[in-house]
Amino acid sequence: MAADRARSRPARAALSSRGTGDFRDVQEVCLRRDAPIGSVARHRIRPPPAASRSGYRGRTPADSEFAYLTKRAAFSEYVEKVWGWDEEAQRRLHEQRFTAQECRVINLAGTDVGIMAVAVAPGCVRVNQLFLVPEHQGKGIGRKCMLLVINEARQLGLPIRLRVLKVNPRALTFYQRLGFVRTGETDTHVLMETA
Repeated sequence: MAADRARSRPARAALSSRGTGDFRDVQEVCLRRDAPIGSVARHRIRPPPAASRSGYRGRTPADSEFAYLTKRAAFSEYVEKVWGWDEEAQRRLHEQRFTAQECRVINLAGTDVGIMAVAVAPGCVRVNQLFLVPEHQGKGIGRKCMLLVINEARQLGLPIRLRVLKVNPRALTFYQRLGFVRTGETDTHVLMETA
């Protein structure tokens, strides 16, 4: 524990010295998770460099609740527009996904600020979820998280695929700026892939 705190000091110092709270260096993003992402041992998305591992720990029940509350805060307005927000149904869906998907907790200087679920699937890397608490949106954190995933997918020689609700133009723009292109659509979602 003390060693983890000692390793985290450079990242915290870099952030506090700037005082802006935004990311200028991918190494400052800490993606905590309980196991490597990817179901095939030779196709795992590696953890960030040791300097940013201060927040790594196993998944706890508190992570599930944090992930749900983050999703609700960041995403409920879009779900409401398409299906309506049913708290009970959304809780059940969250529990299923949180159990089935390998989630990463996004941590900034010791504070959990978001959740991300990424998996290596046959022929691609899938980004299943990326949610940041509203007060940490628009600061470059999501972009840096995606740059880590994009880099790992390139090393694996795989495209990244994801879905975005059509009623979420902010997310569509976010992914297009990262180089994603539309590959199709459903009644509710735009399908996107790295070019």
